[in-house]
Amino acid sequence: MTLKKFTLTLLLAFGICITPLLLFCLPHEKFLLDERRKSIPFPDFPSTITYQNMKSYVSDISASYKDHFPGRSVFLRFIGFVTELSKDNVDPTLCLRGKDNWLFLGDSYQNSIRKLQGELVPNAKNIQQATQGYKELASLAKTYGADYLLLIGPDKPSIYPEYLPAIIQPSANKYITPFIQDLRSAGLMVHDPTAELWQAKPQGLLYYRGDTHWNQRGSGVAVAGVLRLLKLSPLPAFRFVQDSPYEGVDLPGIAAMPSWKNLSGDNFRIIWEKPSQVRLTDKTQPSSHAGEWYKGGHYINPDAPNPQILWVVGDSFTRLLVEYFTAAFAETRYFNANTHNADTLAELLRNSSSKPDLIISVAVERSF
Repeated sequence: MTLKKFTLTLLLAFGICITPLLLFCLPHEKFLLDERRKSIPFPDFPSTITYQNMKSYVSDISASYKDHFPGRSVFLRFIGFVTELSKDNVDPTLCLRGKDNWLFLGDSYQNSIRKLQGELVPNAKNIQQATQGYKELASLAKTYGADYLLLIGPDKPSIYPEYLPAIIQPSANKYITPFIQDLRSAGLMVHDPTAELWQAKPQGLLYYRGDTHWNQRGSGVAVAGVLRLLKLSPLPAFRFVQDSPYEGVDLPGIAAMPSWKNLSGDNFRIIWEKPSQVRLTDKTQPSSHAGEWYKGGHYINPDAPNPQILWVVGDSFTRLLVEYFTAAFAETRYFNANTHNADTLAELLRNSSSKPDLIISVAVERSF
């Protein structure tokens, strides 16, 4: 035990000594690859001087400097090594180690924990800035005769707060609520499947323990809710079969905990009662628009229960929606978050020979 403490002390001392040398390693990337997110830019000075605004401003400055620290990725790998030796989570701002082997995203990601605990309260400017883009997309869809719907991907703590560390106490007032209210008051269809996911929890795990996203069960609940809201035919009959642990979980890498034990029970395969003759067309989107998980992004399903053409524009929560939406609609096209603006989507609509009947945006809760 004494030798282990001595080793940790030497490692920490080495880290402290090497830190000044990192000042010669100037950062230039705007995307933090190891942490799978964009770096935080320097914040704008608040237009209104209030205690809460200034507190948030100072906090955002600190977060920005932390992201642009020279040699950040090297230093985080070193911290990860120390983490493995000490069996502790040394940076809870990146990832929280919860109960029963559950991991949760830390507050460095879009202030997700402060939002969860009610420490941040959105003002009118926050709401306007976050919702304007979706209103523009809805208006664009209407111009082309398409319906528009925004699907929210709830943050994992919103569905599984019981596995959070005891120190984290979610607020009864959800940060996202006024954003949804604003969008609905502007006439937009918004589906937040939080309540439906809570109701489905007894049926099996809906999110991965070691990932930020929902699994096949959770995404299936969300798609079923979308079809009900739109008064469309439900998904064809299917069942779940438990699969081996999902190897692509993102939180162990974000937290620099490669030895985190990935348990079974939260990854599934979808078995369709009557497999459809889905085919991927050769009409692939430009690489800047089609995410790698979309496999080109354009599917035809002659056996679909709904004859409409669906376009889905979304973030990483879209990955496990693809199989369901493809089974539900006669034609589907998928675009990643780079397309989540009216100008880019307008260009794609102009150049498309088949126009969508429905456009669905997918956005994770913490993005608001």
